[in-house]
Amino acid sequence: MVVIKKVLNSSVVLVEDERNVELILLGKGVGFGKKRGDIINNIDEMQTFIPIQSERDKQFVEVISEIPYELLDITKEIVNDAKLHLNTSINDSLYFMLADHLSFAIERQKNALHVNNRIFWEIKSFYPKEFEIGLKAIKLIQKRMQVELAEQEAANIAFHVVNAQVGKNEQHDSMKIAKAVGEILKIIQYGRGERLNENSINYTRLVIHVKFFVERYFEEEMLDSDEGVLFSEMLLNYPDEVQTVNKVNRFMKNKYGKELTAEEQNFLIIHLTRLKKV
Repeated sequence: MVVIKKVLNSSVVLVEDERNVELILLGKGVGFGKKRGDIINNIDEMQTFIPIQSERDKQFVEVISEIPYELLDITKEIVNDAKLHLNTSINDSLYFMLADHLSFAIERQKNALHVNNRIFWEIKSFYPKEFEIGLKAIKLIQKRMQVELAEQEAANIAFHVVNAQVGKNEQHDSMKIAKAVGEILKIIQYGRGERLNENSINYTRLVIHVKFFVERYFEEEMLDSDEGVLFSEMLLNYPDEVQTVNKVNRFMKNKYGKELTAEEQNFLIIHLTRLKKV
């Protein structure tokens, strides 16, 4: 038995079990006609519980409510495939991160924004099982959503699977990360000349992206594909966003000693352009 805390959409609800543990319940139509406080006694075998294990997971709750059910179901299959074929435990947070990543990847593909993965061959060579999971994932997406992702996307999926394996060292200086994220968001807000809508889904996506980027920055794991051509297109089409990211780049260089890679700058620009849609 679980109690509904929030209906996110007709297929995704936030629930609480008898131990007061929060979970996401995913299933087609599971939230239809439901409201906060309703009790769900009978769970269909096609429905899936995803534990909310951290504050980071909570930030993804609203994000996945905007993702089509078909893609959430595909993500579930990918995560189950990883758990089945890898001889290690997989953090359930993979579900949230991978669903958001795939949503972003599909959007880029539809807008013809192609970003190369510079460590494609390293991932393919050193993590063959995870890469194979990535290959099956892009085939599944093509079959069920009629979206053809490049083979390099298999490496991106594999990267998320590798990072979700329990036991990976995730020692961070949390205070330094929090301060850097706060400063970057201030720069972005000043660059726009208006207060950001903190209740918007695109703002939530931006905050999550900035947090992950800052973690990669301090761990020396920034994305790096040297996408000069794409950056030139951004400069032409989104000069204000490029200027803001340049300010972020200068801040990080002056404060912490190194610049952002071209790919990290590109992704940040893309997220800033999304704020215009709010």
